[in-house]
Order: sequence, then C-alpha cells, then structure tokens
Amino acid sequence: LTEEDEKAFEAFLTPAGEAAPQKTLADLIMEKIKEKEEGLGLAPGGEGPAAAEGGAPGGLDPKAVDVYERVGQLLTRYSAGRVPKAFKIIPTLQNWEEVLFLTRPETWSPHATFVATRMFASNFNSRLTQRYYNLVLLPKVREYIEEHKTLHFALFQALKKALFKPGAFYKGILLPLCASGTCSVR
Repeated sequence: LTEEDEKAFEAFLTPAGEAAPQKTLADLIMEKIKEKEEGLGLAPGGEGPAAAEGGAPGGLDPKAVDVYERVGQLLTRYSAGRVPKAFKIIPTLQNWEEVLFLTRPETWSPHATFVATRMFASNFNSRLTQRYYNLVLLPKVREYIEEHKTLHFALFQALKKALFKPGAFYKGILLPLCASGTCSVR
C-alpha cells in the first residue's frame, strides 16, 4: 500500500479508545421494551403484579403463564381433535420443562398424554425424550393403573409410541420402573 492509501484506510478506522459503541437492533428493541414497561408502571424484566405474587415462575411472561395454565385446563378434558398451537410449540422452547409443568401434566386426560408423547417422541432427541418419559409418562401410567386397576388404551398407545425411541424408553421408563421395586409381573 502507498502512503496515500494508508491515510485513506486510517481515516475509516477509529482508535480503540475513541470508538463509540454501536447500537444493535437488539439494544434498540430492549430500550423500547423498557420504555413501555416504565410507561405501564411495571418493573424492568416484566415483573408486574403477577410476578410479585409468584405467578411467573422462571422469569416467564405472566401472559404466557396464563396461556399455558389454560392449555392445561383444556388438556384435562381433551379426547380428540386439534391440540392448541401453544401446546405444539413446547418442544421447541429452551425452558420446555417449566412450560410443560405449567400445564399440570398430572391432570391431563389419557388421550392428551398420548398426543403429548407422540409429539415429544418425534421432536426431541433421545436424552430429552427420556426426561419426558421419566417425569411425565411413567408417573401418569403408574397413577392410572393404581387408581383404576387397568391401563387406559390411550396410555397403552403412548407406551407403544414411546418404544420408537428404545434408549429413552429403557432409561426413562423400564429401568426406573424396575428400580422402584414396586412393580410386579402383573
């Protein structure tokens, strides 16, 4: 490079100490959100009245908490048909466990458990599927058998669908069931 080119090049570069931080799109959006929250009288981070009462676990938006609690109410009486869109996106969320437990899986109908198992078995990897089987499916099946002395057909279908991920099935259902010491051949 010639001296003239170097001077032109340096004109576009600023020394490290003089560089002003550039605002990114995320910074602008966060500023707008903070302005809206201050205008509505909410604390930064979305901690409004519902969060102060403990209604927003894990830093979730109170509206999202309300939506997933209502989805859970729908799933208690679900038997057939379409599943709410909010429920279908749970496997794509980073905090899927927190959101899933907002729907209260212990109160789901057997048909809703089957739909959820089908959805999680197809969308999760083996490790996350195993976690779902261990935390939701196994307790649901054991509770139903204990209460009704038989297995609902939809729960049987859910267990059959769980077999599509054999590693997750063994580690999430079969081994914990055997390790509990409370299962029999019957």
